[in-house]
Amino acid sequence: MQLRQIEVFHAYMITGSTVAAAEMLSVTQPAISTTLKRMQDELNLQLFRSVKGRLQPTAEAHLLFRQVRAIQEDLNQLAQLSKALAEGKSGNIRVGVVPALGENIAAQAIADVTQGSSELNVAVEVLNSHELMHLVQAGRLDFACIFGKAHDLPVETIFETSIQVNCVLPSGYLNGCDNITLEEYVRLPLSLMRPTDPIGRLILEACSAKNLHPNSMIELRNCRASIAFAEKGVAVGVADDITLSGAMLAQSRAVPFNPPLNIEVTLVRKAGHLASIAEDQLVEAFRNALVNMYAA
Repeated sequence: MQLRQIEVFHAYMITGSTVAAAEMLSVTQPAISTTLKRMQDELNLQLFRSVKGRLQPTAEAHLLFRQVRAIQEDLNQLAQLSKALAEGKSGNIRVGVVPALGENIAAQAIADVTQGSSELNVAVEVLNSHELMHLVQAGRLDFACIFGKAHDLPVETIFETSIQVNCVLPSGYLNGCDNITLEEYVRLPLSLMRPTDPIGRLILEACSAKNLHPNSMIELRNCRASIAFAEKGVAVGVADDITLSGAMLAQSRAVPFNPPLNIEVTLVRKAGHLASIAEDQLVEAFRNALVNMYAA
């Protein structure tokens, strides 16, 4: 069966007449009759009987129509999707972000692209950088916004910037100082990120370069938790600028390291990934959100 035959057969079955089917498809009535006859001949099936001058579908036609209806629905959806993708309006995009970027960067970027439209479906995974990288490599995410660089991995870096990592001091710690050295930092009770976390790895590598050994009281997964422990006076924490921008510090304060410590913020996708127009627009929105937020 040819696609045109499927379209004509479907139109006739739902309208019940060659005239109505012709109007539906914007063709002539003889064209409908000719296509249906050719279809019967090619399939070697009797699909219609002439009853009082009208074509009545046979049992075989009704059985065939079950499959044709499903095919036609798929073709209609395909046409709609193709049109929307060509206009850059539609698609299912799978995005990953680290927790620090979920509420600010991701929300702003998606809002800028969708602008109230329901034609773009975005699924957002909020996980740590290590987990997001595995999902990107497996093709389960179209792109991700992570902390750190993608070293020796089959991924493409779309965009990269860097932000400052700060020390979060509970009230009463090093009063009067406006920055902190690593030598001062390691002597304090600390909450540290796991070594698999890019910020945790950054701190450990910076300390190791100076032959320093941090005194870790608590091991955490993200900067928000580190801030929470500092607010309670339990331990000194660390947090990046973006996480701090959304935090309310009442019983702690953030000071930069001296010399400064910076962490990369990277947009990555799987190497060889073919992006839609809509996806590229969302990537650009993420890029702009990162630049604008840090500039602010």
